[in-house]
Amino acid sequence: MEQIEKTLNRQVGLRNYFLSKTNSAMRGLSQSGTYWWIGCWCLVYISSFYLSGRFTPSSGDLDESWQAVLEYAAQHNFQYGKDIVFTYGPLGYLYSNFGKGILIEQRVLFSLFLSGIVAWSVIGLARRMTGLWKFVFLSWFLLISYWGGPEVPVYLIMAFGSITILMEDLHQRKVSAAFFMIAAVLLSQIKFTFFILATGSIIICTLVQLFRRRLKDALLIPLCFTVTFLFVWLLIGQKTDNIWLWLRGSIEISSGYSESMAMFPQVNVLVMSVAAVLLFLAAVIVVTLKAPVVSTIGILCITTFYVFLSWKHGFVRADGHVFHFILFLPMAFCILFLERIQNNIPHKVKSAIFILFTSTVLACIVSANFQKGGVVRDGIIKWPGHLMDNCRLLANLVTGNSHACFQYLTGVSNPMVPDLPMVRSLIGNDAVDVFNYSQWAALVNNLNYRPRPVIQSYVVCTPYLQDMNLSFYRNDKRPPYVLLQMGPLIDHFVTLEDATALPYILNNYKPVAQESDFLVLKEAAQKQGDPVMTLVHEQVLSFGQKLNLSSWNKNFLFLQVEMNPTILGKVMKILFQSPNLILGAIANGKVNYFGFIPGMAKRGFMLNPLLEENRDVIDLYAGNLARLRIDEICFFKTPVALGQINNEIKVKLYRVDNFIFH
Repeated sequence: MEQIEKTLNRQVGLRNYFLSKTNSAMRGLSQSGTYWWIGCWCLVYISSFYLSGRFTPSSGDLDESWQAVLEYAAQHNFQYGKDIVFTYGPLGYLYSNFGKGILIEQRVLFSLFLSGIVAWSVIGLARRMTGLWKFVFLSWFLLISYWGGPEVPVYLIMAFGSITILMEDLHQRKVSAAFFMIAAVLLSQIKFTFFILATGSIIICTLVQLFRRRLKDALLIPLCFTVTFLFVWLLIGQKTDNIWLWLRGSIEISSGYSESMAMFPQVNVLVMSVAAVLLFLAAVIVVTLKAPVVSTIGILCITTFYVFLSWKHGFVRADGHVFHFILFLPMAFCILFLERIQNNIPHKVKSAIFILFTSTVLACIVSANFQKGGVVRDGIIKWPGHLMDNCRLLANLVTGNSHACFQYLTGVSNPMVPDLPMVRSLIGNDAVDVFNYSQWAALVNNLNYRPRPVIQSYVVCTPYLQDMNLSFYRNDKRPPYVLLQMGPLIDHFVTLEDATALPYILNNYKPVAQESDFLVLKEAAQKQGDPVMTLVHEQVLSFGQKLNLSSWNKNFLFLQVEMNPTILGKVMKILFQSPNLILGAIANGKVNYFGFIPGMAKRGFMLNPLLEENRDVIDLYAGNLARLRIDEICFFKTPVALGQINNEIKVKLYRVDNFIFH
């Protein structure tokens, strides 16, 4: 009996020993895990760090001057929706690459804050994923997605806040909810896309709370977002009356952007990207069918919504923008590996989702390499250098040497910096606008820049936007000078861009100087006002049918064009992009082909004489019009436009009799 007791006591002692050692090991593992996640948070913070406004605009496919204008607008307290109409908001300068080194303190504070929110969101999502998927998600973000554009981190912020905070019991996460709501509002006032992202998430989260019968939370979510949005809008000096104007203008630009900036992608890139999207949607459908839980469906709706916005952002203008979609999609897919989703689906379904995920990643990698050979490999190789650059930036900020972060703004030769001493002397302190882009010329020469509301003419793509810019020039407060750089940014028929404001400028200003790439136009003493037009011809054309202008081309001609999309065309505009159309023009026996934007031609545009560059404008004022006459025009579809545009083209030709240079 004594021996048995000794044995039992020994066994109890051994059990207690092993339990104590196991508990100690678990505590060590837990502590080690905490250190691991803190290390990951720091790594994500450094990798995602983005300090705006560090560079001057450089040459490229698109003029980047608008980014510096956002900084100028913030400095001069422009009212968005009234003084400036753009898809970026009053805080847009905080997220732009280019500037003059103004408002550095605001940029620094925002960058430090935003990187913290990104790290909080990325680590928060990763910790809620099952198994090794958290490491897959983190690796993809760290090694690739920093290079995929600033939009990707914002999508992840919205995903984390919506899924893990707004869909939960808000009473238990008051501080986190308030923190996220502030971040969402700040981002919403940076860019209209982020506003759509935030409001879409708010609506979906509100619906989820309603289905759960949490009426108080359902009311609290949109109410807090609206109140916070109004508070921040007023705090930064904007007026409440302009909120709708900014939203309306942003909607107009966004709706016309698909026409004015459409660039068809490489076919192999499009095929692989579509395949990746279909694989993702297949996974969403499988999860929905196997786990029809309200919270799961809400998560899937938000994720699919983000993927759609990312797709539109990438493929409306399918140049380098496609990488935003290609690199975001695998991370969006990783959201399906959240524990709350995986716990509700069978093991076999998990295996199917794994196969779909692997296929999606491969499709995205292949698509990226089709777009630019070796780009994924190069992105991984360059990541350590990116990390070191950000470490240096952060070290300068921590040591109070923030101006060293903006060294590229000074002392660097830049062909995009036009020195205009004669212009500065001639204009002095008088107000000036820059037409139709390259506003950097006015900013870098410290001119009194007073822009028309829609600052870049190539996005003045709807009648509403055209009317805004025309009203600006009709107003007595219009600038007395205009810096004119005639020519399209892309391949548009030149006078389509700002189609109603341009004729008014040509009719009420006259050239007084020329320097570098700019004509200096000064307001004429005797103004002619709006062009007076007389209808001379009306016809319904079809694509490929020529319109002979020889009976009227000794006069100044305006052309009004009405083209209507088919049902297929409307669907394609929503899901993809509008088709590219072409205007062919024969002048002096030479055939010219230009991009044609139907939305820009609804109110009419200056067709004849043909103006392509500043030399043509000088000849226009001098009356040397013979070489500028257009004899014939014709409209064409590109092959991908088949079935998207009705074949009937209604045209109205007008003669203008009161131009100042008659």
